[in-house]
Amino acid sequence: MSRNRNLIPSGTVVFLRLIILPGGHSDPSQGWTNGLATISKTGSVYIRAECSVTEGRHIGKKFEIRIGLKSPKGPWWRKRGRELILNILNSKHALSKNENSEKALRCRRLKSLKDLDGSKFQAKIKIAKDYKGYEVNEIDEVIIPEDSNIEVHSPRLRQTDLTSKLTAAVSSPMWMRE
Repeated sequence: MSRNRNLIPSGTVVFLRLIILPGGHSDPSQGWTNGLATISKTGSVYIRAECSVTEGRHIGKKFEIRIGLKSPKGPWWRKRGRELILNILNSKHALSKNENSEKALRCRRLKSLKDLDGSKFQAKIKIAKDYKGYEVNEIDEVIIPEDSNIEVHSPRLRQTDLTSKLTAAVSSPMWMRE
């Protein structure tokens, strides 16, 4: 069921601008300041953001995304959000995933979530169903420089695999580590 007939077709590669929609939640110990994070009734914390197409045929089209920061169910939501933030920063600064120069490390380090606001990056879009069953646009994958063939997908880990691998993970967000 589609309530929005103005969807971007799945597989379309577009340039996006990310605008954070403040949710009023802050936790300075986690680096979540300025009320930019949102907390759900279940206790999950995420960034609610609007992505708008900045170039091409679909210019001006917008859709919302959620970038996971924390979940009481385990580390999967945080891991997925961290990967998305890292890929957005890599795309924004035209950095390869494997580039580890001082400049690359500096570009990947956020002082706060506010540094992510206004980021421009390239992504492949997909159509998915939201929690009410409506079709909506989502980011399928962020395009980064070494992605010469965007059809190639890295294998996806299941939540149970990630949970077991991340239980010993450092609890502070990647962008706060020095």
